[in-house]
Amino acid sequence: MFLRFLRNIGGNFAIAFSLLTVPLMGAAGLVVDYSSMHFAKSHLQDVADAAALAAAKELALSTTTKSEVVGVAENYVAADFDTQNNGTQYVKVLTTLADDRSEVTVDLDYYWQPFFAHYMNSDVLPIRVSATARQAGSEPMCVLALKPTSKDGLNMRGKGSLNTEGCTVHVNSTDKDAIHLNKSSTMSALNIYTAGGYNGVDTSFSPVPIVDSPAAEDPLADRISPKAGSCTENDLKIHDKKKKVKLIPGTYCGGIDASGKVDILLKPGVYIFKDGPLSLGGAGKFKGDNVSLVFEGDLSTMDIGPSMAISLKAARSGATAGILIFEDRNAKLGRTFTIRSKNAEQMEGVIYLPNGKLFVDKASRVGQASNWSAIIAREIEIGDGPQIQINSDYGNSNVPVPEGIRGTSGYVYLTN
Repeated sequence: MFLRFLRNIGGNFAIAFSLLTVPLMGAAGLVVDYSSMHFAKSHLQDVADAAALAAAKELALSTTTKSEVVGVAENYVAADFDTQNNGTQYVKVLTTLADDRSEVTVDLDYYWQPFFAHYMNSDVLPIRVSATARQAGSEPMCVLALKPTSKDGLNMRGKGSLNTEGCTVHVNSTDKDAIHLNKSSTMSALNIYTAGGYNGVDTSFSPVPIVDSPAAEDPLADRISPKAGSCTENDLKIHDKKKKVKLIPGTYCGGIDASGKVDILLKPGVYIFKDGPLSLGGAGKFKGDNVSLVFEGDLSTMDIGPSMAISLKAARSGATAGILIFEDRNAKLGRTFTIRSKNAEQMEGVIYLPNGKLFVDKASRVGQASNWSAIIAREIEIGDGPQIQINSDYGNSNVPVPEGIRGTSGYVYLTN
């Protein structure tokens, strides 16, 4: 009887096992489906990314038509997937160009035949991915902070504004707080790029910064600054209460220290400040057309006081064409060039400080009357109160725009 009982138990196990076979097979099928789906989605995203980048590169050519850009993306996808509807497994491709031809979006829908997953979740069909690639170099550049690892590479720490018209802001720091915006500050641009992240309220930016962007190249890296010659003046001090002074191009050893109500007119040419600062206090004017200010040596910096009105336009020819302020690349890192003027609205050209920091403070007004301007500095700090306006009306200016500022065909990158 006991043996008969065991045989009966064995029959029960056989029945139970038979009943479990179907759900076990279903579970195994689901595991295979979701594993396949994960692999397929990852590969599909790689293909979409590569197709978008390939298509975006075509935007650099002004003669490229929309159909040609679409064709590049579709051909790239077709090299990896069947794009013809065969009823089983195929990829549907949708390629979209932005109206301004600045970016390309590639959407892929992958239709496939799962074992069981589509009965449990209809969203598995199709698998969808998207990639958008942008051509960065096609946009004019007006602000660039070069330091690669700095926290607050572009720091707006008070109530101020940085507004750019039709051009972009780039911050090369990979720090998570590469851009810092006080809640009372605002920043607007055609686009804002950071190689790292940003710290600030999204509503203070227009548009919100694009994070993890490629670092922008210094467009003036190949420019060679003029070298100092024999001293035109030594430790020049202008402290008269009421005086008009005309300066000639040359080397100002020890810099210039001006205060009082003095008007300084610069004749056209290159002014090199060697081993001493350009310090402009007082309540006068500092004017010059077709000029460049070059700072050579560790002691050569700039400090423009609140009551000194500035009206400057950069050189129109020569090694410094288009560059208004040019810092010596051999100078030590981290020197500060300060603008506190309430009227620096005419500063047409590039402020170029490859090793230094530009600090704009107090109730400064900078750039409003310039047809165009640009700031390229290792670091940029904006204090409490300044209003900075960067225009890009290149066509109405007689100051040449350096290559890379106006916008050239450059790199492409993914934005999502």
